[in-house]
Amino acid sequence: MAEKRAGLPYVWVTWLTKLLTGEASCEWAGWFQARHDRKTWTAVPDDFDATTWQIEHTAARNKYQELLEGNGYDVSTESQNSFHLKGRTATVGGKPDLIAVKGNRGLIVDIKTGQPRTSDHVQVMLYMYAVPKAFPGKYRDITFEGRVVYGEREVPVPSSAVDGKFIERFAELIRRLASNKPARRVPSFGECGFCRIPESECPERVEEETSAAAVDDF
Repeated sequence: MAEKRAGLPYVWVTWLTKLLTGEASCEWAGWFQARHDRKTWTAVPDDFDATTWQIEHTAARNKYQELLEGNGYDVSTESQNSFHLKGRTATVGGKPDLIAVKGNRGLIVDIKTGQPRTSDHVQVMLYMYAVPKAFPGKYRDITFEGRVVYGEREVPVPSSAVDGKFIERFAELIRRLASNKPARRVPSFGECGFCRIPESECPERVEEETSAAAVDDF
């Protein structure tokens, strides 16, 4: 059985994005991962080709980094950008693909290889909120914009998107995932099919899609 994590719950930015946009509904999955030591439970295997994705993603990231540097930006990449922002109830972690700075202008870029989703924009918005707080000395006077890059298509994320209402919704979700009270569980094939928490930790996990009952006269 999974063991409780020592210290504050730890939440990765990528666990939050789909919950904030409604693309996912099972907050319990994020609650479980935030509060339990990942080394003490075995994830459900998936068929995602991580090697191919990593190669394609790295090539796209390098290409965009060269573009930014050619336009006069100082650019840092993934591991250089890793942050751990400690709050009162939890620590939030993330790793933006690219952070670019020119003068007092900053740009946070996330490279995507799949189809566009609203949660991609939210991921960048969360980085735009967290990065200046996680690196106050480095980015104290920088105004950040965001950008999501899908191949040749770029989608801007203005600084105004990270407003008080967005921050409030983000903070509310963090508090639910960090709470001693388990968050809402939404077992369904649609939710569980993409979740890697095993049945041993989540007995309500749905492994197969149920077929609809036959109905007539409508």
